[in-house]
Amino acid sequence: MADYVIGDVHACLEPLERLLERLRFDPAGDRLYFTGDLIGRGPQPVETLRFIRGLGANAESVLGNHDLHALAVAHGSGAARRSDQLDALLEADDREPLLEWLQHRPLLVDVSGTRYSVVHAGIPPQWGLAEAHDRAREATAVLRSRQAPALFANLYGNEPAQWQANLTGWPRLRFIINAFTRMRFCRADGQLDMGENGPPEAAPAGLFPWYATPGRNLGALGRTLITGHWSRLGCRRHDGVITLDTGCLWGGQLTAVRLDPRRRRSPIWIARLHPSRSRRNPSAQLVPLSGVEAGHGNALTVADPAGGHDPTPGIHYHGLAMGGPAIGVLAALIRRHHRAEVFDRPGAHQ
Repeated sequence: MADYVIGDVHACLEPLERLLERLRFDPAGDRLYFTGDLIGRGPQPVETLRFIRGLGANAESVLGNHDLHALAVAHGSGAARRSDQLDALLEADDREPLLEWLQHRPLLVDVSGTRYSVVHAGIPPQWGLAEAHDRAREATAVLRSRQAPALFANLYGNEPAQWQANLTGWPRLRFIINAFTRMRFCRADGQLDMGENGPPEAAPAGLFPWYATPGRNLGALGRTLITGHWSRLGCRRHDGVITLDTGCLWGGQLTAVRLDPRRRRSPIWIARLHPSRSRRNPSAQLVPLSGVEAGHGNALTVADPAGGHDPTPGIHYHGLAMGGPAIGVLAALIRRHHRAEVFDRPGAHQ
């Protein structure tokens, strides 16, 4: 039995199926955990939800901001945009069971039998892991209740930006959900900043990645957080966190981490699609650790096995150098034909 955590799918079912084939995923015993944003802006929302839901207890996903936006639209509270590509889902005969299943996903989940936890965006610096689980349960209880339509009606907005234990009502729930599903940067005092979505190296002065705010020590949580959400961050390893959104929707790849709690140092392999092959039937090859070299900001790029960087323009291959107990990283490098768009718009839960 193997446990895999897979980055943001965004309704791109074909790359997911290729990745699972490359992993030799066995639905009889293997388990899949997804970092959220199963749907949103991708071409196959109905098929993607049917497939993952159909895996039953062998698949779990946390909620992402695009998942929540789709649910809000379905409840009549979110403003649907053409780029959301939700029409097929909203018009599907089985929309109700699919949306109900999605609405009952957690915001934070521990991978049982390991020291890993999965969340879409992250955990704000004010919370330890125990409080994060308490806040996640608090919000998901409302999402799964008759109050859900009212919650979706009050979901959008960036305020409050600072956590206070005495927050109440919709502002309290909005902060909790924003932190788990939208957060990227924080200020030194832990205030969330929703205005930036670029890589940390390009952030304005005074902004820090949520996992690297002054005084933050994710290693003290005792677990490693695995997140998605931040495609311009890519696949990186920081103390106590692994990020997996490698921009499948935007022309990048879909990335998975295989977890093995028995080993502390493991070989690293990248499953890559050869760029010279047909996009309809690409060939995958395994690139060993010798084909991976360090990049900027703890990110890694996969070098061409024959020497040098892969010359294909517009495709960035990300790997992960891990000293912890993960057995390896596999990335299905699937090129998608989607124009990159800005994630965050005023008034949108993006």
